Amino acid sequence: MARELDMEPDSLRFDYSEDSLSPAYNVTAAQSKELATLLTLAERLRVHVSAITPDASALQRFLPFLPSHQQCLAWRDNEQWLWATRYRWGRKLAVGMTSAKELAAALSVDPASVAICGEGGFDPWEAVSVRQPPLPPPGGDFAIALGLALRKAY
Repeated sequence: MARELDMEPDSLRFDYSEDSLSPAYNVTAAQSKELATLLTLAERLRVHVSAITPDASALQRFLPFLPSHQQCLAWRDNEQWLWATRYRWGRKLAVGMTSAKELAAALSVDPASVAICGEGGFDPWEAVSVRQPPLPPPGGDFAIALGLALRKAY
């Protein structure tokens, strides 16, 4: 993997997670220096870190809740699109990419297969079976936080 990324093998750290739907493992790589910076800050703040999860990968937790024809979930803020499919996830800058169709073209997927988190699209709160008031407004504002919270739910 280091060769494919054109990086020194010692500069990467890997995490392996079991695929819940097939007999396989998913591999995530991160730069050692990025993790060291984060862990140093956590130590200084006396924060116990139990997991470090890339934000876009949290969207994968919602894929089982999508209709069968939608295989990609996307979330957008002012600066970026975060997206996830069953086997890939990532981020694209929002500059010049204002619609789901443009994102689908950039990802080389069928536009009809992309669900957008937010009003009029996929509501991440639908993945939570029991909700108690006060409830936040429907939409995608809490999609990443909910995805991280659901990491072992399915």
